[in-house]
Amino acid sequence: MSTILALVASGAFYFASTGVGTSWPLAWVAPAPVLWLAYGPSSWPRVGIVAFLAFLIGECNLIPVYGSVVPMAALAVGLSLPALGFAAVILSSRYVWKRLPARLAVLVFPVFFTAWEFVFSLISPNGTAGSISHTQVAFVQFIQISRLVGWLGITFALSLVPSAIAVAVRNRTQPLWLVGITFSVLLVCLGYGTQVLDRDQEQDTVRVGLAVTDTSVAAFRTEDQDQAMRVIHSYARRVKELAARGAQIVVLPEKFVAIRPEWADVGRGVLASAAREGNVILAAGFNEWLANGRQRNVAVIFLPSGEIAGEYLKRYLVPGFESEYQQGNSLLKLPEAIGVAICKDMDFPVVGRDYSRNNVGLLLVPSWDFVKDGPMHARMAVLRGVEGGFSVARTAQEGVLTASDDHGRILAEEKSSGAPEVLLLATLPIGTGNTLYARIGDAFGYLLVLAAVSLLIAARRRRIQAGFAPGSTKGDL
Repeated sequence: MSTILALVASGAFYFASTGVGTSWPLAWVAPAPVLWLAYGPSSWPRVGIVAFLAFLIGECNLIPVYGSVVPMAALAVGLSLPALGFAAVILSSRYVWKRLPARLAVLVFPVFFTAWEFVFSLISPNGTAGSISHTQVAFVQFIQISRLVGWLGITFALSLVPSAIAVAVRNRTQPLWLVGITFSVLLVCLGYGTQVLDRDQEQDTVRVGLAVTDTSVAAFRTEDQDQAMRVIHSYARRVKELAARGAQIVVLPEKFVAIRPEWADVGRGVLASAAREGNVILAAGFNEWLANGRQRNVAVIFLPSGEIAGEYLKRYLVPGFESEYQQGNSLLKLPEAIGVAICKDMDFPVVGRDYSRNNVGLLLVPSWDFVKDGPMHARMAVLRGVEGGFSVARTAQEGVLTASDDHGRILAEEKSSGAPEVLLLATLPIGTGNTLYARIGDAFGYLLVLAAVSLLIAARRRRIQAGFAPGSTKGDL
């Protein structure tokens, strides 16, 4: 019965808090039931199976989101790999727990789990998507720690609580020590976050307008020039309307229309005129066909003069959907500390770090979501802004429009499906960029990988010293 309870409890908590789940406080306790089982007398195969199934249950909230757009075989693999990783983390934590001093016990799971999330982010085509750190974006004081060590700091501190609960229940001689170390770390995180948010700073601000409609998304691949021009003219009208309301910058969605050689110049000309008439900086996402047949997912930036300031090519393409696209590899920084990224780029912290090191204070992000995953992708973009110290203006068709400041406070937000067209205005501060995390990169992640390996080696040596030679049938994993 205890096995079933641990499975159901952890699975339900993960389901409600991760992915498209919204009950973020449950992420603080989700692993605790499985850890409690792992640190008890249950056999390691049972523990491994329960850990795998619990995490897999949590990820099942993504099936309604991607089941209609991703082949089921690919989706099954995509959900199973993180669950296998979680099972390995739990078994590794158990292995070390049984062999090393109790004073290290509370740190074991956070080290292994955070190291696993880091390694997986390096090999996954989806970057940090799926990280538990994104669940905490609503907890603004807590996520400020990412300015120092990035998203991994959130994962580590978050993992301390379920670890302390499980260890305290299984080893009741150490509760004060566990409570002390856990709450000390959390108080440092919250104290730092509160101090950062309360800091009185003068910041320049800019009025940003976001414009989208979900009624014309099919135009991203149209071969009909008349249809394409109708969509372009409709967006030009929205640019002028936002400018009339006071917008200084306007962001349109990713790939909102097809641009083919036959109408590329005239299409860009319409938007250049809109930027000039509205006296705004305009970021427009195009699905562009080149004369050689290649495609580009490109954001074109028009200055208030109507001139093109530059083009940004998407750096991280969606597997299976954008295999034919030309991949970008560079930044685009505009005057006034403004940068540009496109949708999935924000799943990868390196993009935010690159802009932060270049002192970008506002990132414009044309995007296109998969409808139900809009809030999840918006959270990732918001967290990149905290890590890098810049505000984010993200316009997504079939998703969520979000304007957040450099501390992750959401100043304006609306679903693109909330009306036939959505026009959103927000006054955003220009951040300073150049955070500590941008300067040190993923040093914390590599340190945790080293710590995880060191714990396993130390536990292995202790096992051998205790008489459990390789191949012995004594003991348990």
